[in-house]
Amino acid sequence: MIKKTKKGSLNATKNIPVKLIDLESNSTLTASELKLKEPEKAKSLFAKFQDGVTKKAVNIIKGRSKVIDEVLDSIDLTIAVDDSTKSMKVSEAAITALRNGVKNNSAYKDDENIRNEITKVEEELKRLPDKTISESIGLDKPIGSLPEFRDDMQLKKMKDLGLLAGLNEDERMKIMNKAGKINFLTNAKIRTMVHDKDITPEQSIKLENATALYMLLDQNYVLANSL
Repeated sequence: MIKKTKKGSLNATKNIPVKLIDLESNSTLTASELKLKEPEKAKSLFAKFQDGVTKKAVNIIKGRSKVIDEVLDSIDLTIAVDDSTKSMKVSEAAITALRNGVKNNSAYKDDENIRNEITKVEEELKRLPDKTISESIGLDKPIGSLPEFRDDMQLKKMKDLGLLAGLNEDERMKIMNKAGKINFLTNAKIRTMVHDKDITPEQSIKLENATALYMLLDQNYVLANSL
């Protein structure tokens, strides 16, 4: 048991909800492992992966052929991130998605000039260095190191810290807007919020305590998982 010795010091950990500690419990998993363990939690992460890979694919193709640039403006090119695509090179996935998009477009599917242009772009891309989709987005890295995951977790942690301190939604939003990230939520920042009447002195003590525990757990995933 840790006793509070002065304002802002860490209070008894029994007052910290298990929910707060559990926020880091999946950080050491890869995205694929998370998808197997917690499919619902993985949906948002994989949606961001899909958006990111699709943008990379479009950027790889764009500017190499005026004909293909016009096609890109007219079709929906989307690259799924799953077991069937993760080992593909980004350029390979891009060309495959482009061909599928053309095939499914009534105005382009029988255009031999477009097919020839795709082949030319494909040959050009084969000569360039490339990564697999998995390598490109860090699919085999612990998700705790990925910006897509960290951004989501910042929002969730800030919400839980606010709830722990007894803050309503408007007050939590003020904290998020002023601090940005929990790592920036220092005691000095919290005291400024008290001065600006964003939170009460009583709430600030609870917020300081919760933030101190988060800082400890965020640096030690093993400790977070063992509590």
